[in-house]
Amino acid sequence: MPGGRPPKPVEQKAAVGRSAGRDSGGRKLPETVVELPTAEGVPDPPADLVTSDKATLCSFARTSPLDEDESGLDSPDAARWRPPPGEAPLPRCEICEADIGATAWRELWTQGKTWLSMQRDRHIIVRLCRAYVEEAHLRSALDEDGPFVKGQRGGLVAHPAVSMLRTLEVQITKWEGLCGFNPSDGGRLGIKVGKRGATPLEELLARRAEARGQRGGTAQRAARPKRPASGN
Repeated sequence: MPGGRPPKPVEQKAAVGRSAGRDSGGRKLPETVVELPTAEGVPDPPADLVTSDKATLCSFARTSPLDEDESGLDSPDAARWRPPPGEAPLPRCEICEADIGATAWRELWTQGKTWLSMQRDRHIIVRLCRAYVEEAHLRSALDEDGPFVKGQRGGLVAHPAVSMLRTLEVQITKWEGLCGFNPSDGGRLGIKVGKRGATPLEELLARRAEARGQRGGTAQRAARPKRPASGN
């Protein structure tokens, strides 16, 4: 894979070009073969990102509270976990129930609907949302087990989820960059963050600084020049 910063997309070069069909340096741009439409509103998430209805099928599902307390009477979640009479309890994954992937899908398309296209960017957004779900599962495993586990020889070793999480975070950062969801790559794609209005505190500090500058200028104008030292 070649190094360096990826080239700016043709549509962004055209947006800041000197004239039609030219970039900002006056160079001719390739002719448009296919023009892809940007997203219209926020598209519905794919079915595989909606995980709340598959929470009992998750391989990361935690142990049912009824397994720890046979009676289940003292557990606040007992009613949710208690199965129908004669059936074994099915553990439910809290992360899957939260629909993290579907939520991320809606947020990404809401933020990037002006430059993302369903025809071109759909699959990479799906991969990014799946990665967010996997990241949440790995962090949950670390929160539950801690960063160290017992190794084969009885000593403590790093939890396998630690290295998996670090590798996944690198990949997530790359996918976010390709889609324009970080500052440097957003600038490469021509995405500019608008300046927010000044807060009351910032306005007060600005007025004080301006007043100090005016007083300083008046004092300098009013100051009399020093007389040259006498040669005697």
